[in-house]
Amino acid sequence: MDNDLIEFHTTAFDTMEARLAASLLPDEDREELVRTLLVPFEAFDKSIDFIRRRHRPNPNGGHSRGRVVGLLGEIRSGKSWACMHYAGRFPMRVVDGNKKFPVVYVPVPGSPTVKSVTTLLQKRSGAHSVTYHNADDAKDASVERLQRAEAELVMFDDAQFMLFHRDAHHFFDLFKRIVDTNRMNVMLIGDKSIYDYMDGNGHLRKRGGFAKHYVPPIIKNGAAFGNLVRSIDKRLPFRTPSVLGEQHVINDLWKISGGVIGLIMNLVADAAIMAIADGSDTLGLKHLQLEADDRFQEDTYKYFRVPMNSGETVDG
Repeated sequence: MDNDLIEFHTTAFDTMEARLAASLLPDEDREELVRTLLVPFEAFDKSIDFIRRRHRPNPNGGHSRGRVVGLLGEIRSGKSWACMHYAGRFPMRVVDGNKKFPVVYVPVPGSPTVKSVTTLLQKRSGAHSVTYHNADDAKDASVERLQRAEAELVMFDDAQFMLFHRDAHHFFDLFKRIVDTNRMNVMLIGDKSIYDYMDGNGHLRKRGGFAKHYVPPIIKNGAAFGNLVRSIDKRLPFRTPSVLGEQHVINDLWKISGGVIGLIMNLVADAAIMAIADGSDTLGLKHLQLEADDRFQEDTYKYFRVPMNSGETVDG
């Protein structure tokens, strides 16, 4: 598995030539650009900076170790993509024939078990196969695998599923074993309930005081939100700019998302793939309308319709 991470698309198509070249790529490649589109914005940059400080606070020194830290926030606020993007900066390397993984990213299943989590942990740090006998052996094998991989930072994404679960005592023990090596840090990523768990758990909280960063949504439909949406448009693989730059579209994206980036990208990505499929030169209102109508049938408000006083056409 080798820490199977997304290779993100972050490059803006700032010229007509760049847009044209992107629009002429095979549909499958264009769809992949849409699915992996990532716009660095203020909350994202702050998350990356926090992760960096909790991993390698001094670029000319060593890595931090023996700490449990947290990256917390609402669902779809961009935590996972920040973590995967950061982990991608530290790819697997081979030293004397051995695979080394400085950053190990583990996406926690919705119903985690000791077997499922330790199997993921070992495979994402270079194990070719995993044999499970019992919980204690699996935890021992996971820590040994991380040490052989010379892991420096181990990320558990959606860690709240581990902490409020019948196997929570095993996962507590796993975290403790990892940080007790004093060779790496553990980062717990997820919603704010993780703080509640840590606040009541002195054994882990005292391992570094649980330094944490909260990832907020954008707080208002203002210039920052409009710039974010327009930055998404600059990275879409279409011949011409899309309707994302229009203020009424930005307003509706705000109503839908409340500033949560993941909710915006869910809708825009599906609409953009629809536009690629029907051969459109760009992402239009009709694509956004169909995606919104499929999602929000219960709403009396109809999203992405042209305001009556705008004088624009409605066929997008």
